[in-house]
Amino acid sequence: MKAWRRSTAALIALAVAGALAVAVLPDWRWHLSPEKIESRLLEATPIGSSEDQVLAHLQAQGLKPAPLWRGAVAPNTAYPPSTVAGGSFTHTVVGEYSLIFTTSVEAFYIFGVDQRLVEIAVRKTTDAL
Repeated sequence: MKAWRRSTAALIALAVAGALAVAVLPDWRWHLSPEKIESRLLEATPIGSSEDQVLAHLQAQGLKPAPLWRGAVAPNTAYPPSTVAGGSFTHTVVGEYSLIFTTSVEAFYIFGVDQRLVEIAVRKTTDAL
C-alpha cells in the first residue's frame, strides 16, 4: 500500500510541476539574461535597420513603442542604457513575467545620426512593495 501512495504522490507532484511549467512557458524567453534577450531582438531588427523598419516591426508585434526622442544620446549612460553614442532612441516593454513580483523587460533601440539602428539595450525592472 505504501508503494501505491508514493506513486500517487509522485504523479500529483509531476502534474503540479507540469501545470506550473505550462503557466510560465509562454514567458520563458524573458527570463534570459539581458544580453541574450538583446541577441534575440537583434535577430528581428539587426544593426543598420532604419527607424521606420524598427518601429514597424515593434508595432507588428503588438507593442507600443514610445515616440522617438531626437537629440544626443551619450554612451555609457543609465538612461537610455547604451554603450554607444546615438542621435535618437525609442523604448518599449517587450515582455513581462511574474513569480511573486512582476518583472518588466524593456528594450531601448538606439539610432545613429543617420537614423539607423546602432544598439539595442535591455533592462529589467521588478516591482516591489
